[in-house]
Amino acid sequence: MTHTPIQVNTHHTKQRGDRATALVNYDLISRGYFTFLPTSENCDYDLIADTGILWRIQVKMVSRGNAIPSVTSWSDRSGSHRRKIDQTRFDMFAIVNEDCDRIAYCPPEMAGKVIRWEHPTSKQAYYWWA
Repeated sequence: MTHTPIQVNTHHTKQRGDRATALVNYDLISRGYFTFLPTSENCDYDLIADTGILWRIQVKMVSRGNAIPSVTSWSDRSGSHRRKIDQTRFDMFAIVNEDCDRIAYCPPEMAGKVIRWEHPTSKQAYYWWA
């Protein structure tokens, strides 16, 4: 019997999203919540958490110092596309830092805002993960 070699995922942005969603799913399960994953790639949220209330969660991985995305983008055979994220289509962001060791849960209204992973030294207003 001949085995076909396993194909490695080389789609970098998709892989980042899959990793972030898996981390958030693990975090929520570890906290004792039930989670549910949509079966469609076209869903406006990445998972649902049952905390007694069902929360539709949009997962995003951001680089240090980057803003929480306010637009979504994709490519298909017609080219590249962008559109503003519809904040009414989910209940919460789960923001994962690029090192995959911190998750911030925040409302959709934080789209476009910068979240800091380290305590900033300046006295300006900021949103800080804690």
